[in-house]
Amino acid sequence: MGPSNSSESQAIVNANQPEQIETITHMSFDYYNAATEGNSNYFKTNTSQSLDLLRTPNKNTILHIYITALKSGSDSTTPNAGSESRTPNFVKKILKICPSLLRTKSEVGSESTSTLNAGSKSTTNFVEEILHECPKLLQQANSKGETLLHIAARYGHSDIVEVLIKYRAPTLHDQDLEEGIEPVKEILEMLNDEKDTALHEAVRYNNIEIVKLLINKDPDFSYSANNAGETPLYIAAERGFEDVLFEILDKCKSPMHGGPLGRTALHAAVLEYNKGMIERILEKIDGISRKVDNNGWTPLHLAAYINHGIISKQLLDKDREVAYMKDTKGMTPLHIATHRGNDVIMKVIVEMCPDCCELVDNRGWNVLHFAIKGLLPNYMLERIMEIIKEKRSFSNLLNEKNAEGDAPLHFYSKNKNTSLELPNNFISHPRLNKMAFNKQNLNAREIASTVKHSSKQMLEIWKALHRIPRRVTNFEDEITMWTSWKQRFNDRKKEERKSMLSMLQKATEVHLVVAALIATVTFAACITMPGGFVGGEGSHPGSALLKRSAAFKVFVITDTISMVLSSSAVFIHLLMPFLFDKNINDEKRRMKLVVLAFILILGAMVAMGVAFVTGTYAVLVPSLDLAITNCIVGLTFFAIFFAMMEIWKALGRLPRRVINFKDEPTMWTSYKQQFNDRKKEERKSMLSMLRKATEVHLVVAALIATVTFAACITMPGGFVGGEGSHRGSALLRRSAAFKAFVITDTISMVLSSSAVFIHLLMPFLFNKNINDEKRRMKLVVLAFILILGAMVAMGVAFVTGTYAVLVPSLDLAIANCIVGLTFFAIFFAVFGKLFASSFSQLSSFFDLEEIN
Repeated sequence: MGPSNSSESQAIVNANQPEQIETITHMSFDYYNAATEGNSNYFKTNTSQSLDLLRTPNKNTILHIYITALKSGSDSTTPNAGSESRTPNFVKKILKICPSLLRTKSEVGSESTSTLNAGSKSTTNFVEEILHECPKLLQQANSKGETLLHIAARYGHSDIVEVLIKYRAPTLHDQDLEEGIEPVKEILEMLNDEKDTALHEAVRYNNIEIVKLLINKDPDFSYSANNAGETPLYIAAERGFEDVLFEILDKCKSPMHGGPLGRTALHAAVLEYNKGMIERILEKIDGISRKVDNNGWTPLHLAAYINHGIISKQLLDKDREVAYMKDTKGMTPLHIATHRGNDVIMKVIVEMCPDCCELVDNRGWNVLHFAIKGLLPNYMLERIMEIIKEKRSFSNLLNEKNAEGDAPLHFYSKNKNTSLELPNNFISHPRLNKMAFNKQNLNAREIASTVKHSSKQMLEIWKALHRIPRRVTNFEDEITMWTSWKQRFNDRKKEERKSMLSMLQKATEVHLVVAALIATVTFAACITMPGGFVGGEGSHPGSALLKRSAAFKVFVITDTISMVLSSSAVFIHLLMPFLFDKNINDEKRRMKLVVLAFILILGAMVAMGVAFVTGTYAVLVPSLDLAITNCIVGLTFFAIFFAMMEIWKALGRLPRRVINFKDEPTMWTSYKQQFNDRKKEERKSMLSMLRKATEVHLVVAALIATVTFAACITMPGGFVGGEGSHRGSALLRRSAAFKAFVITDTISMVLSSSAVFIHLLMPFLFNKNINDEKRRMKLVVLAFILILGAMVAMGVAFVTGTYAVLVPSLDLAIANCIVGLTFFAIFFAVFGKLFASSFSQLSSFFDLEEIN
């Protein structure tokens, strides 16, 4: 055999050999259970190896397991709960008030309530016995670097913490060390892999008793930050643990106070809005109010941002210099408060530090620049101007220019936000220089003429600035400026007309479908008549059996009203294409007709709902419980109807969200353009899907509404005829399956009608901005859920309705039910697979914000 053959055969042998599998350290089942139960005798009698060698895969020792498994007070409370709510502390307080309870016998058994102490002793007994057998376990850490003290501090076992602190490991015995002090310090200062000490763990879980124990044993240790940048003091402040924070500040000689992002415990207390913690921190730590985070923000910057007026005053009372401190972009707390529209903070800062209004940021922006650039509502600008008017010395802010030479009035002229209006107390201020020029040698009016505004804002700017004298004296220049302005105004109006016509066309299509379906179903319902007709043998043959019923009379009238209104709406939509030309006056008239048709359809839907309820009530009245239940279910449509109308009214008055803190620090400003471009593409794709879904959903919802309306009016099984009692009522009204049919059919009709109503309203609800598109998507999802519910209810109605009329032929009835119920198997199989992916796409739409 040649060398090549030999090597090939060796390779085959190696390939067939199993790979070497890493052996994972683990603990036997019996050892693990004994550790969980705290059975020290088992370890004394059943193991010959050292106890420190018994480890789980994560290197937890038997004491790690035991301490973790113990039930503690923190098991029944959240980390945010106060320590007073924990059971051991509660019992100790009660025993302190009434020591005689310790000797009181329990009615449940003969044991005394002193079992609390006995239980506590037995808890520490296991730890002491195991440590006596194997002292190495005291400092032995698991794979995360957690010692027994970390675990006990985390889970609130104060008795075990005391044992661990008092217990002295042999490796720590040193004659040169001061007795009982230095060894304990070494244990307390041990760090896990996250660089947490036991105090970090005790503070994080609000274990106040353990915090006291640990601090009393080592008050000189400063407790530095962990890997997340958190010190124990910061954790207490961030989570609002007031007692823990007070204990650290009062007992620790020099506690560190840092946190993530360069923040301090005072930053955290401000965010927590805890006046008591803020007062104690300011009292105990000198100069902390001037400490800044990574963005250069002091605690006062934060308070100004989140509009905490009382906190701001508290910080300024301690140190007014913080009002003059700037962040990395040169912004003071007053700038931030102004930009956010927090007038309460502004008043506090201006009253206590009036000259800080003179400060500008790195771009030369003063307070008024921030107010206008912050896109605040008109009433907020008025409040800011009132503050300025109260202090005449602030009037120089009106005309102060930034680094580019723009005064606040120039900022307004450049602004493209359509909802921003200048308050009268600004534009009419006697010290406002309306003819001020920027570095491009343009005044406010000339700047406005160079910016592409909406037609509405162009009119607002014109009204605000029309009294500003113009420099141009040449008549030709006047004409040129006016022509340019007029052209942009007309272009903008054309765009708005185009958008309105698109909305008009969509609304027309939707409304025509809905109106036509309502007209057909109400026509059919009134011709077939619920309850049937008098037979040939009786008086008035061919007349309605229920003609004397009050509910039936209401049905006939409301059904006719619905048919007339919907038919009128159909007629309007049919005529509209022939009525007008494409000029603006015709478009206005067309819009009025669309609104008229919309109102007619709303009236038709209301009348149809009343007709449905009264018609079904008339045929079900002998079975009064079923009739009333069906009426209640049917009338829920009106609750949804009027709720949606209120939403429509509210949205019509809803101001656009224009307060956007553009100068807020951001980590990825340089990627803004690419991010926004990608988001625009995603929005475009999602909106295309939205339009298609809306069309499909409307057709489905309308068809379900019409077929369920007709089914409940005609009633499976027919009606009682002849001369007997309850003529015209449903023959199967006592059947349980029939009752289920009536209720589920009504539910289906209500849900689908509500979905139709939502789609009917949507064309009028929103404009084409991102917030409106999000609200529209939410309504589409709501309508989709209603349609799904309607489909499920219709499936149940179909199965129960056919079963009720086929029950004498039981085999056929059961077979039909089985076949009918396969719909639900298909429904949930498909829905289960597609739901997660479809709704993840829908939810992603709500994150399609553009960066400003």
